[in-house]
Amino acid sequence: MKRKIAIIGVGNMGGSIAKALAEKGYSLILANRSIEKLEKFKKYDQVEITDDNIKAAKEGDLVFIGVKPQQMEGLMEKIRDHLKKPVISMVNGESLGDLRSLLGHKEVARIMPNTPAAVGESMTAVAFGDDIKEEDRKDIEELLSAFGHYKEVDEENFPAFCALCGCMPAFLDIFIEGASDGGVLCGLKRQETYEFLAQTLKGVAVLLEESKKHPGVLKDEVCSPGGSTIRGVEKLEEGALRSIIAKAVIEAAKFS
Repeated sequence: MKRKIAIIGVGNMGGSIAKALAEKGYSLILANRSIEKLEKFKKYDQVEITDDNIKAAKEGDLVFIGVKPQQMEGLMEKIRDHLKKPVISMVNGESLGDLRSLLGHKEVARIMPNTPAAVGESMTAVAFGDDIKEEDRKDIEELLSAFGHYKEVDEENFPAFCALCGCMPAFLDIFIEGASDGGVLCGLKRQETYEFLAQTLKGVAVLLEESKKHPGVLKDEVCSPGGSTIRGVEKLEEGALRSIIAKAVIEAAKFS
């Protein structure tokens, strides 16, 4: 792709995407209010950094917007006249209709990535506006593939997707912290527990994806009669772990 990609708002999420795209050699212009946060991108020859949002809006052929929801309206007032090009928003809560109203034009898409984008392993939801040209759609899909996997999702399901995939890295990190504490209490070194857990979670994910088995079946395959796993599972059930996880997703969806 020969086009220059602008990312306006390079926080945790925008920064994760920028890192993945920079590593793949894409031409980028990154704009952030605190330009100090962009210093780490100076090592990439094909990446330009700036604190001028208008400059990024003018020079980007495709423009990603990654600011906080409360900053969106103010940003659009400043750059709207320079955005006669496809805009891809990762701003939570802003629908395609909202984007069209704010931008004054119709070529928009909405995405919901997650932070594993930084290592090329995002699970991203995308919804395309009806007026996105086929060429632009293909280029956007190429970019989404550059930082992980993507799937088209109906806009009405974006809150559920956000809770399930956008919030899940934090939920899993809490699980990892707890499991690590247990490992340390049993005598393992802290850093070892992170290494062991990371590989185990990666393996479980690949097994689930490739085997196509129900997760309950995969769980049962580990549980020997009277064994250590089923005893641990009993403790998880005492704490209502499955119910707590479901409630966390439902609660997060209310605010997504």
